[in-house]
Amino acid sequence: MVWRLLLLLLMVSSLARAGSAASDSGKVRRQAKIQEWLLEARILAEEERYESAVRAYKKVLQLDSTRYIYNFELGMVLFYYQENKKAALKYLERAFAVSPRDTSYDLIKCLGQSYQFVANYPEALRYYYLYGKKEAKNRKYETWNKEVEQGISVCKYAMSHNVLADSGIVTG
Repeated sequence: MVWRLLLLLLMVSSLARAGSAASDSGKVRRQAKIQEWLLEARILAEEERYESAVRAYKKVLQLDSTRYIYNFELGMVLFYYQENKKAALKYLERAFAVSPRDTSYDLIKCLGQSYQFVANYPEALRYYYLYGKKEAKNRKYETWNKEVEQGISVCKYAMSHNVLADSGIVTG
C-alpha cells in the first residue's frame, strides 16, 4: 500500500514537472517573439519609419503590456516623432504606473506636455511639479527647466483665463 502511494506521488510529481517544462517552453517562445518584435520596432524607429515602428511596438504590447520600457518607448515614438501627444498619453501613463522607482525625467516631462496639449492643465501641472521636485535633487537636467517652467506658466494662464488647449480660444 505504501509503495502504491509512493508510486502515485512520483507519477503526479513527474506529470507536474512535464507540465511545468511545457509551460517554460511556451514562456521562452513568447519572450523570443517579444524580443523579435521589439528589435524590429527599434530598428524601424531608427530608420524613421514611425508608423511601422508603432505597429511593431503594439505587437510587443499585445504579448506583454506590463513592462515599463515597452510602454515608454512606444509613448516616446508617438510623442516625439509622430507628434501625437494624445495617443502617447495611454502608453506614457501605463509606463508611469509600472515605472521603476527612479522614473525617467523624460517620461514625467512628456506626461506634463501631453496633458497640457489635451487641456488637462491640473494634471499637466501635477507632472511638471513632480519633474521639478525630482530635478531639484539632480541638477544635471537644467536644460529642460526652461521648457517645464514655460509649461507651468502656460497652464496657469490657461486655467485662470479658461483657454482651450492650443487654440487660444477663451471660453469664459
